[in-house]
Amino acid sequence: IAITSFLFILSIPGLIGGLALLKSYNWARILVLVIGCLELMNIPFGTMLGVYTIWVLTNDETVRLFTAGSGATPTGT
Repeated sequence: IAITSFLFILSIPGLIGGLALLKSYNWARILVLVIGCLELMNIPFGTMLGVYTIWVLTNDETVRLFTAGSGATPTGT
């Protein structure tokens, strides 16, 4: 039970960041970037996931989407 509780507590920032990314909050992009940087230490799958997260969230189009209207819905949805 202790291990399960510990892993659940570690997953809470990722869940909050993921839900906030769906709502296009700019602070969520920064939170998930930090989580992606921390994932780089989990070799090999965390490294791949972290690199992909950083690549996607630092893409110019993604930055424009989140800074244009914080909290606005993305175009096309």
